[in-house]
Amino acid sequence: MNASNATKTYGTSDPTLAYTTAGLVNGTVQSRDANGNLVNVTLADTAANTLTGSLGRQSGEGVGNYALTNGSLASTSNYALTINTTDAYESITPAVLTATASNATKIHGTADPVLDYTISGLANGTVQSRDENGNLVNVTLNDSAENMLTGSLGRQSGEGVGSYAIAAGNLALSLPKANYQLMVDTAGAMLTITPEKSRQSANSTVPPEQAPALACFADHARDTNGAANEKPVAGTLQGGFACMKQWDHPMDMKVVSTGIRQLQQ
Repeated sequence: MNASNATKTYGTSDPTLAYTTAGLVNGTVQSRDANGNLVNVTLADTAANTLTGSLGRQSGEGVGNYALTNGSLASTSNYALTINTTDAYESITPAVLTATASNATKIHGTADPVLDYTISGLANGTVQSRDENGNLVNVTLNDSAENMLTGSLGRQSGEGVGSYAIAAGNLALSLPKANYQLMVDTAGAMLTITPEKSRQSANSTVPPEQAPALACFADHARDTNGAANEKPVAGTLQGGFACMKQWDHPMDMKVVSTGIRQLQQ
């Protein structure tokens, strides 16, 4: 009897450990009965009615190769059983771990948020595995998403208002995590940049023609010597809604904060 190689995916139960047989008796033989007569006797031995038990294997549930053993395999008394497990292995291959990118959003002029994702395919629960004696034993797997991945998703470049496709970036499995093969799913995932809102309330009921004259200021700006300065820039606007786009401070000024102020009459 020769043990056959077997394979399974990490996080699943062992398959039946198969083998091939040789030497089973099948066919018709002649035998003497009690009266000395030759009679035909049909023999139809099979592995199912001749062998009992199961092959076993070296213990372990991580990705790798595990040598097969004789286990509990035995034959009826009609045979002297020889089991060959040389170079026979059960191979455990990586499971697919999927990171699915989530949509994200930010306001124009702000830093990108963390690009989030969800993980699926983690091995959790009980699987059945053969031990070296051929017995089925329960093995509990409890893999966690914590510290499973390193790196970050990326995105299409651009800072203008619009939608930018999220990319796989440098997201990778943390080592050692050989039990998984990472697949990053970014299909349809976007980072959306929305317009910056005016600091003047959109609910104002003052008609535009009655609105006070407004000017853009660089508030608390500091010059190259660190001194605080404040000055109107880019002229005045009626209503002020476009004011946010029109700051034009001198090159020797570093804007710390900005705002819209009503001009003094």
